[in-house]
Amino acid sequence: MSLAGRELILGVTGSIAAYKAVYLLRELTRLGAGVTVCLTEHARAFVGPLTFRTLSGRPVLTDLFDPQSPDAVEHVALAERAHAVVVAPATANLLAKAAHGIADDFLTTLLLAARGPVVIAPAMDGGMWEHPAVRANVATLRARGVTVLEPDAGALASGLSGRGRFPDVDAIVEALERALAPARDLAGDRVLVTAGPTREHLDPVPLGRDLLLLRDLGVDRLHHLRRRLEVAQEERGDGGDPERAAAGPRPRHQRGVHLGFHHGRDPVAF
Repeated sequence: MSLAGRELILGVTGSIAAYKAVYLLRELTRLGAGVTVCLTEHARAFVGPLTFRTLSGRPVLTDLFDPQSPDAVEHVALAERAHAVVVAPATANLLAKAAHGIADDFLTTLLLAARGPVVIAPAMDGGMWEHPAVRANVATLRARGVTVLEPDAGALASGLSGRGRFPDVDAIVEALERALAPARDLAGDRVLVTAGPTREHLDPVPLGRDLLLLRDLGVDRLHHLRRRLEVAQEERGDGGDPERAAAGPRPRHQRGVHLGFHHGRDPVAF
């Protein structure tokens, strides 16, 4: 999945690793993404807004109530327009706020308003990542579909050694690309597509037309297979139970895609 043309929000929090967000920003823009940077108050103590503004070519979001910034008024629309939000680095404080829905600054407000995928790259000092409170917050975010990367292990700024280092930039970009990629939950499945009763033509020309139609119809039906799955289960009335569905669905003519299930087999589209 290419990032070219994607609109991203890069959130940066108050970690000693904040300077590494500069390298991430440079890589995202190199890949063709449009990036709007949002700095927390503590992040500005490590890296100034001018650095991010120069590299992104855009104003940096800092104060949610800045009357001079039009983005401060449009923070909800800004989050909805973004294809994804990536927070890197994310402190333990940010993880706690995001997990509990606290919106007390520009970045946490954007996270609540975001409609696209959210990728979080944590960075914190030794022992904090393993704290039960942090683990619980991470589990909560992951259960909601947020991608929370594992921090790297090694020497930390405090002189301690452990897990808490800022993840590699390439790993963050890869996670972002995966989050933006379309679902491939049918990858590897074998799907049989049929198109009505068997007929024989005396003239081979109509047969050729029918084969082309069947091919195009099969591709189109595969696109709608996932969407029709729940509908077909409701029409069958078996709730997806493979034992009750072993006999297959009752015939329904001219009703579009129907799904037959056989115990231990992939879905079949009719």
